Amino acid sequence: TGKSEVNFLVSVTAALAKKILLGRDPGVVAIMVEPLRALTAEQLERLFHYLVHLNRLLKEEAPHLYPVTLGYYMGPTPFSPSPDLDGDKLPISRCPAGHKLKFVFEKAKQRLIPVCEECGEKYDWVYLTITEVEDYLPNVLLATIDKLVYQTVRNISAQTMFGRPFVRCSNCGAAY
Repeated sequence: TGKSEVNFLVSVTAALAKKILLGRDPGVVAIMVEPLRALTAEQLERLFHYLVHLNRLLKEEAPHLYPVTLGYYMGPTPFSPSPDLDGDKLPISRCPAGHKLKFVFEKAKQRLIPVCEECGEKYDWVYLTITEVEDYLPNVLLATIDKLVYQTVRNISAQTMFGRPFVRCSNCGAAY
């Protein structure tokens, strides 16, 4: 019926508006909360495909706004990135063209990057593990309510997702 698409549009528009107004990456702007893990994973795949197209357009037309970042914040996703991580356990598996994604471990930044196996396009604006989300503060965050509550009570640094001031490292992009 289009409810999710409206939610996507509002979330992404808020992220873009905040980037324009601040002139920098604002961190988390929108948190989309779903009650079930399966629904959250499904929404992530759909929002990922939407943002692939938007970020390609931004890169061409407005590089100062590129990219709108996306995070997946829920258990039992891997806590931290690892070169041994099984990509089949992650909720996105295909690029918008339908090609299989592989997940490349970037050791320098401790990141797990989805990459299209066919064309090699990197989606380094997607954060798929708990530590990546907490370290990089993606603009749009998908989560279950239980994960948000559990992590923010347990980990004070996770409170930056709710407005606690932070500074972004100019070298690696992590938030502190």
